[in-house]
Amino acid sequence: MEMSRWKKEQERKERAKQYQLSKQTAFHEAGHAVFATLKGPGVEIVTIDPERVHELTGQRCPGYTQYKQSGPAEADNVLGLTVAGLTAEALFVTDGVVSSQEDDLKRLNDLLENQMGLRGEAKDREMLRIRFLSQQFAAENRVAIRTVAKALMERRTLTGEEINQVLNR
Repeated sequence: MEMSRWKKEQERKERAKQYQLSKQTAFHEAGHAVFATLKGPGVEIVTIDPERVHELTGQRCPGYTQYKQSGPAEADNVLGLTVAGLTAEALFVTDGVVSSQEDDLKRLNDLLENQMGLRGEAKDREMLRIRFLSQQFAAENRVAIRTVAKALMERRTLTGEEINQVLNR
């Protein structure tokens, strides 16, 4: 009898852990999707279904946003798009905690160093500036991010057209 109660408790904890990861991923991808929808280039598809991510990318990860193809973009939009997911995740789910192992941080670092040539204090200043802009965007678009995250939690995958419908655009 005691073993079955322990097992049920372990299963409950695992479900809670999976729900938290799913919620975190939904807000992360919603941040990217809302930024891309409102500031460009738009979204082809966003998913928090790991099997769908694998189909689309060949990689194993919890979420993915595929943007519409477009030409050159403003540096602020590229940088903002890169960190929008982390910012939404941190503001709405993880109380400001972001893993230093996040791929988006690696992409941001690569953009700043290898494409913009920034190092040291100049890079640090740019990181702070982009972080501020991204936090401002997330705060101003809080309802949109929550709405898209909720839709992702329910449907697991959304097209750009479905995101526009969810956002009443």
